[in-house]
Amino acid sequence: MNDARDGFPDGFLWGTASSAYQCEGGNEWSDWHAAEAREAGRAPAERRLAESCGAAADFWNRYPGDLDIARELGARIHRVSVEWSRVMPTPGGPNPEALDRYREILLAMRERGIAPMVCLHH
Repeated sequence: MNDARDGFPDGFLWGTASSAYQCEGGNEWSDWHAAEAREAGRAPAERRLAESCGAAADFWNRYPGDLDIARELGARIHRVSVEWSRVMPTPGGPNPEALDRYREILLAMRERGIAPMVCLHH
């Protein structure tokens, strides 16, 4: 069986991607989180949102294993977005724990030979 990558030019960057709100989970500061909380009290027929993101794929906590899988798949680049409501939950300044975690995620990519591509607004 031929490799699915046959025919692509040398240097083509096969990669993976994650979207902060849809993958990280547990972001209680987001406008989407507030909208989901309002929807929770409505009858199913009255809801505008299908379901809550909740823990999502829990990339925020499971990123080491997820990045291991990406490396095993041959990913050389990973597009990751920054959830600004997590970084700046209040007008008073950034959340140092969130900044530290994003730094850890980027370093974990580098350690696996995966180049990070940071999306600042998704």
